[in-house]
Amino acid sequence: MKLFTFQNVDCLEQIEKNGFYQPLHSFHDNKTFENNKEFFYAYEWMKNQMLTQVFECHENLIWCWYIFNGYQNIDKRLKCMKNFAKKPFIGLELELNSSRALLSDFDAWHYVLNYWHLGSEEESEEIEKVYNYFKNKPEKSYHLIDNGNHHKIVKSWELIFNLEACQKLLGIDKHDCSIQATIGKINKEDIIKVHYFQ
Repeated sequence: MKLFTFQNVDCLEQIEKNGFYQPLHSFHDNKTFENNKEFFYAYEWMKNQMLTQVFECHENLIWCWYIFNGYQNIDKRLKCMKNFAKKPFIGLELELNSSRALLSDFDAWHYVLNYWHLGSEEESEEIEKVYNYFKNKPEKSYHLIDNGNHHKIVKSWELIFNLEACQKLLGIDKHDCSIQATIGKINKEDIIKVHYFQ
């Protein structure tokens, strides 16, 4: 399986030193998410999915792309890649065994991040009758105290791994889709090519 990922330049230093790369900092240390604590639950959920499905998984996951907006490789012409960071970074083209990567629909992943129900319009409306995320978000906890509906919401997220079903549900053209991949580490031998972004 071919993937690509964007990392800080010190990623290569760790690979040269240890023969592999694993993030040194957890998502909990990311200042971007200080005011979005619900994101922590989403990332922990993804990590648990990795463990449940018997993927190689460490404390901190590495986010990669299998397809990004229809592209299956790094294209420096894409504006979003140029704006990835304020300082130099790298793009790595990888090739590894598919047993090490858990693929999921990127657009549907936002339902997990935002604690939304992922399903038909009718199903989601039924949930909203009980709990409107935008109007009734608890101050201290972003998820439902009602365990029954909380379970329905969390269970619905498993659909993000059914790529074809997600594209159909969300009306996404398969030629423009974005599919992410989570892996546990990058081995030196996984790297096909390194791209430098200044």
